[in-house]
Amino acid sequence: MKSYKVTMIDKTGKNITETLPASNEQELLANVKESGNYLLNYQEIELVEKIGGKLKIDSLVVFTYQLSAMLSAGVNIIDALRMIQTKASNDKERRIYRNLYEEVQKGNSLSAAMMDQGGAFDHLLISMVKSGESSGSIDQVLVTMADQYDREKKLNQKLKTASIYPMVLFIVSILVVLILVTFVLPGILGSFPDSDIPVLTKILMAISNFIIQKWYVLLLLLAGLAFVIYVVLNTRASRIVVDRILLKIPKVGNMLKTVYSARCARSFASLYSHGVPALDMIELTGGVIGNVYIEDLFDQVYVAVSRGELISTSIEEIEVFDSMLGAMISVGEETGDLEEILSKTADYFDQESDAALTRLVSLIEPVMIVWMGLVVGVIVISILQPMFGAYDHIE
Repeated sequence: MKSYKVTMIDKTGKNITETLPASNEQELLANVKESGNYLLNYQEIELVEKIGGKLKIDSLVVFTYQLSAMLSAGVNIIDALRMIQTKASNDKERRIYRNLYEEVQKGNSLSAAMMDQGGAFDHLLISMVKSGESSGSIDQVLVTMADQYDREKKLNQKLKTASIYPMVLFIVSILVVLILVTFVLPGILGSFPDSDIPVLTKILMAISNFIIQKWYVLLLLLAGLAFVIYVVLNTRASRIVVDRILLKIPKVGNMLKTVYSARCARSFASLYSHGVPALDMIELTGGVIGNVYIEDLFDQVYVAVSRGELISTSIEEIEVFDSMLGAMISVGEETGDLEEILSKTADYFDQESDAALTRLVSLIEPVMIVWMGLVVGVIVISILQPMFGAYDHIE
């Protein structure tokens, strides 16, 4: 399939320029004639290389900030995209921005060009840009999205920081166990007869022998487990189950609900403030929450609102967000100031997310320390038992 840049006159006498796909020139002429337009001229153009893979949130922050700043300063969008292309930090980004530049240069809209980049840009950003193009406020839309992506980036960093400490403790505990079981335990207990070794010590010795002699089997088992986890987490049905379970875990579930409430409120506020219709707002927000189970529940919200139900009532019915979210949306609907209410609610949940993460980390620290103490304690006891037994025989 080829692409042609076509200049036509429509039924109202207006000149329009579009990029149209066609197998050959005859098919192109037939398509133009069928549309009722009059063809002025056409030119075959090279297909733009499509780059797969979604842009990282760091890249989206930089892209939206740079583009909004240049458009606000009066730079036309083609020149802005050309400059952004030259400042790209890697080849993938450079090719994506070059594609945008070439598509817009051909006469296509920015939102259409972004949609044609193989999923590099999320649907929320594309819809917001499309809304900005319709209202003539694309620079303001990009500022809003830059701010939203920046907040999301900071939240993700906090989530990663909160998970580092327990992960380090868990890995250290595993390493300590491996060292004790494979090096310390065999050296100490090798001189004791089997009849004098307690059951717990025998179990640990069996584990030790297995790790020393069949270490490759252990590696294969771990690789198989990692593969199963990878497959499970990349299957939608399994992810729905996992994401639902996470919401049920004490403390963790409440913290996640606060995070998801912040994302929902922020997305609603951004979309609503730029005139995106309610049903589109709901559909787009479901995809940015970060939980597949909640994304599926947003289908229920969509159906309920399409039948005339209030957004606040529909949100409360799915019971996966902080109760304050539905209450604040209800206040906004009653007062007619939904945009301001949503923005303030999102700020509130951002602060609550920080506090919840801090509380969760403070709770995990003693739990992990107790876990390490128990594991090491069991190993120490298994070593001391046969030694005390030998002393009893001496007496």
